[in-house]
Amino acid sequence: MRAIIFVLLLLIGASGCIVSVDPRALDETVNVPVENTPVENPPVVNPPVVVPPTTPPVDTNLVTPPVAPPVTPPPTVPATILLSKTQVAAYSAKKDCWVIYSGSVYNVSSYTSHPGGNVYVPYCGKDMTKAFNQQGHSTKADKILSGFLLGKVGETIPASSV
Repeated sequence: MRAIIFVLLLLIGASGCIVSVDPRALDETVNVPVENTPVENPPVVNPPVVVPPTTPPVDTNLVTPPVAPPVTPPPTVPATILLSKTQVAAYSAKKDCWVIYSGSVYNVSSYTSHPGGNVYVPYCGKDMTKAFNQQGHSTKADKILSGFLLGKVGETIPASSV
């Protein structure tokens, strides 16, 4: 019995095909000679039916390299920015706050030490001229504000200066 299985394994390994054997041929009572001596009446064994594989054998030792995701180019940054009321309106949050004062645009996003707290935040993205002048600010406040100047409304500035 072991000899038949060994032969079948050799057939499978050598051909790379799937081998089908009639189960009646694998009767446990069959005596297979161990040595190369002839047998008087050898058992009749149906020949194996060889079924060709539908796909080529796969080498499981090969590792497929991972496929890199498609590269998305970084968003293009404009080289210049037109300081318009529409552009200023896009910066209407405390962390990203531009305001207009007396026809000039200021980026006060990093201004965190206003003595009145966050009273300027409602003016982010808007013209604050009237409110600023009504409040009555010191020359020190004017000097602090000048440090945030981007340019005049209608002026085109380099994007790198923002």
